[in-house]
Amino acid sequence: MNVSPAHSSVAERSAGEHRVAKAHSLLGIVPLASVAIVHLWQLSAGIEGRDAFEQRMNIPALGVVWVTVGLLGVAFGAHVVLGYIRLRGGAVRSQECRVARGNAQLAWGAGFVAVCCAAVHVNIIWPALVLRDPLMLYGILRSDAANYVLLATYLIGVGAFSLHLSESVLDFATTWEIVTRPATFRWVRLAATLGAAAFFIISVNTLSHYVAGRALFFGGGG
Repeated sequence: MNVSPAHSSVAERSAGEHRVAKAHSLLGIVPLASVAIVHLWQLSAGIEGRDAFEQRMNIPALGVVWVTVGLLGVAFGAHVVLGYIRLRGGAVRSQECRVARGNAQLAWGAGFVAVCCAAVHVNIIWPALVLRDPLMLYGILRSDAANYVLLATYLIGVGAFSLHLSESVLDFATTWEIVTRPATFRWVRLAATLGAAAFFIISVNTLSHYVAGRALFFGGGG
């Protein structure tokens, strides 16, 4: 049976949009989860004091860690770009309901805000990163002059990051057809939301040490 050029074009476009959707979801869940783990692993040492922070940041593999974080950051940037292409290209518009499209737009906006806040945050601590000086980094994070900017960008950025992480888990589960039943999807949504909330609380607890000199919820001081 002959396939008309119009039908062939639609099929190719749908296949292309599906590949974009799968790449977008994969570049979301892997870098996001990895960055979240590395970020908390690095900064949580500061709750135990400056010496613990210096020891954590001076491990022999730190260079590998920073390179990994950089690559993950690039991957997340690609994820945000693909998310924009996906929204503009119609993969979300044509395959999902209006509510799901709204969720996708919200997730993309949250990811964009998280990237902007991360850029401001990195700009503040850049001198310490270039010199690879953990004590200088610790001092910048504890500096009164930088606290207000760090506090604002960190809270907004982590909040946006947590929202985007939650939506990325759901998008990954549905795009790769890991979850197909509505009942199972509701449980996955609940788990993703609780996980994102836990990440936000732990991040705020870590930040509170640098801003106030003590952990807000749990952990040591110093």
